[in-house]
Amino acid sequence: MHLTHIRKNGHRRDKQIYICVLCERQFTKSHSKRSYSDKIKKQCLTMYFINRYHCCCLH
Repeated sequence: MHLTHIRKNGHRRDKQIYICVLCERQFTKSHSKRSYSDKIKKQCLTMYFINRYHCCCLH
């Protein structure tokens, strides 16, 4: 089935962008979940708890 109301609408981050000409919504064919790596998450939590500990001890 060929959808005539869907058109190519450029590229973003090396992915083809499509647009529905009826509602003008843009989308990609595949959805990818963006997330931080476990290493970055661990670093953030470590920095948070170290900073929190130091702030509590200063009062």
